[in-house]
Amino acid sequence: MYTCHRYGGQPTPEAISNFIEFRDRVNRPMYMGEIGHNSDEWQAEFVRTMKDNNIGYTFWPYKKIHNSCMVGYNPPEGWDEVRRFADAPRGSFAEIRDAKLDRQLAIDAMNQLLENVKFENCVPQESYIASLQMK
Repeated sequence: MYTCHRYGGQPTPEAISNFIEFRDRVNRPMYMGEIGHNSDEWQAEFVRTMKDNNIGYTFWPYKKIHNSCMVGYNPPEGWDEVRRFADAPRGSFAEIRDAKLDRQLAIDAMNQLLENVKFENCVPQESYIASLQMK
């Protein structure tokens, strides 16, 4: 079996013809290891393309903040600050010091994140689930 990933481009057989041709040439199954992060309409069409071309697939991801996943969760208070810190430049000690995050804010945000991602606190993303032809 061979695997591949696809996140964008056209959701048509023509757009993945190289995968289909390779699969047919080597006479092995093809598995699309990740699809997603697109509109529900794109994903629904791409799922049809996978099924019509006998290519297995896996959605990505299962959980994340808000949508384009099976279940969404809300970001905790202070999450924007945690992200700012995580994305800050780290080319020097001065940059690291300048990006410093309040320790208690980080602890509180991470503890709240652990609560928010519990399944009972998540919201099923019905249109995403339907786009994968799942219930």
